[in-house]
Amino acid sequence: MDLETLLTSRDGFGLESATFLQRAICRVIDGAPLDDLLARSSDFDRRCLEAAIGCSASQLPTGAPPTEVVDMEPVRCGKSLRLAALAFCRTQTIDVGIVKPGEQAPRISILATELDQASAIRGHLNMVNEKPALRALKIGEDADSITIRHPRGCAVELRVVAAKRGGYSLASRWSGSTAFDEAPGWYSTDRIVSLEESRDQALGRLLPGAQNIFAGSKWQPSGFCWKAHAEHFGKPTRELVVISPQEVN
Repeated sequence: MDLETLLTSRDGFGLESATFLQRAICRVIDGAPLDDLLARSSDFDRRCLEAAIGCSASQLPTGAPPTEVVDMEPVRCGKSLRLAALAFCRTQTIDVGIVKPGEQAPRISILATELDQASAIRGHLNMVNEKPALRALKIGEDADSITIRHPRGCAVELRVVAAKRGGYSLASRWSGSTAFDEAPGWYSTDRIVSLEESRDQALGRLLPGAQNIFAGSKWQPSGFCWKAHAEHFGKPTRELVVISPQEVN
């Protein structure tokens, strides 16, 4: 299963009108080749992609999903729908071989400082109940989570989680991926949960093929996302890719 197909398929999350850049970003997140997509794109499309990643597409790592993606796109460009599709996709693509019998099911966390902030993504996950191909993989559901059957038969939980100080909402179980919703706006103070602490907890528990995704509009001139953009935009690696679309004339 790949993110682009899942997001854009009528049998998946249904974004059949996806733009070239939306499809390309799916492949960047998956670490998938872009050659065939670029071959049928326009010069303007290619310049939009290069502006969004800060370099030539040939410099992007391929072969496996990058461990972390900082996705700082403008509002109203489909980030929440893509995060929901990505969460479902990872229930099928992560390697659960190191999960021992009797351990808690791996969790794919959609993390926000308040649950209300992640309500849009949880709403998009209701697509699982509307599409027969997705619904066939569902094991269970409650108000904040959906449990999906992995190809190896084990359960993988998709849960909207309120972040806690010290990243403790991510502790004590394997992570199938973590999506940090509106991550650029998280403040690192003694009063509000720290993105950096939550990131550290998540990194130590990622299963093979899992990712940390930091999504949101860039507006906060400090913190992890700002630093990642300043130091890594245009310098993609298997460990970190920064996506930040720019205006192209």
